Amino acid sequence: MQGSIIPLTDIHQTCQLFPNFGRAAVDPLWTSDVLDLYQSFFVNNWGSRYAYQSIW
Repeated sequence: MQGSIIPLTDIHQTCQLFPNFGRAAVDPLWTSDVLDLYQSFFVNNWGSRYAYQSIW
Protein backbone atom coordinates (compact mmCIF):
# COMPACT_ATOMS: atom_id res chain seq x y z
CA MET A 1 0.00 0.00 0.00
CA GLN A 2 1.42 3.37 -0.97
CA GLY A 3 0.95 6.51 1.03
CA SER A 4 2.25 10.00 1.38
CA ILE A 5 2.58 12.71 3.98
CA ILE A 6 0.42 15.75 3.32
CA PRO A 7 0.27 19.05 5.20
CA LEU A 8 -2.60 19.45 7.67
CA THR A 9 -3.56 22.64 5.86
CA ASP A 10 -4.58 20.50 2.86
CA ILE A 11 -7.23 18.61 4.89
CA HIS A 12 -10.65 20.25 4.65
CA GLN A 13 -12.80 17.70 6.44
CA THR A 14 -13.00 14.06 7.43
CA CYS A 15 -15.43 11.58 5.96
CA GLN A 16 -16.93 8.31 7.11
CA LEU A 17 -16.44 5.35 4.79
CA PHE A 18 -18.51 2.17 4.62
CA PRO A 19 -17.12 -0.76 2.66
CA ASN A 20 -19.32 -2.01 -0.15
CA PHE A 21 -19.89 -5.41 1.42
CA GLY A 22 -22.12 -6.64 -1.39
CA ARG A 23 -23.90 -9.74 -0.16
CA ALA A 24 -21.33 -10.56 2.53
CA ALA A 25 -22.50 -10.67 6.12
CA VAL A 26 -21.15 -7.95 8.39
CA ASP A 27 -19.38 -9.24 11.49
CA PRO A 28 -19.99 -6.85 14.44
CA LEU A 29 -16.55 -7.74 15.85
CA TRP A 30 -14.66 -6.30 12.86
CA THR A 31 -12.37 -3.36 13.45
CA SER A 32 -11.25 -0.63 11.06
CA ASP A 33 -8.57 -3.04 9.77
CA VAL A 34 -11.27 -4.59 7.58
CA LEU A 35 -11.13 -1.47 5.38
CA ASP A 36 -7.89 -2.78 3.90
CA LEU A 37 -9.80 -5.74 2.44
CA TYR A 38 -12.14 -3.68 0.23
CA GLN A 39 -11.65 -1.58 -2.89
CA SER A 40 -15.10 0.04 -3.12
CA PHE A 41 -16.67 2.27 -0.47
CA PHE A 42 -19.76 4.34 0.24
CA VAL A 43 -19.32 7.82 1.76
CA ASN A 44 -21.63 8.94 4.57
CA ASN A 45 -22.64 12.49 3.71
CA TRP A 46 -25.05 12.66 6.67
CA GLY A 47 -22.23 12.88 9.23
CA SER A 48 -22.52 16.63 9.57
CA ARG A 49 -24.28 19.55 7.94
CA TYR A 50 -21.05 20.62 6.27
CA ALA A 51 -20.49 17.13 4.88
CA TYR A 52 -24.04 17.02 3.53
CA GLN A 53 -23.59 20.35 1.77
CA SER A 54 -20.09 19.77 0.42
CA ILE A 55 -19.71 16.07 -0.44
CA TRP A 56 -22.64 15.81 -2.86
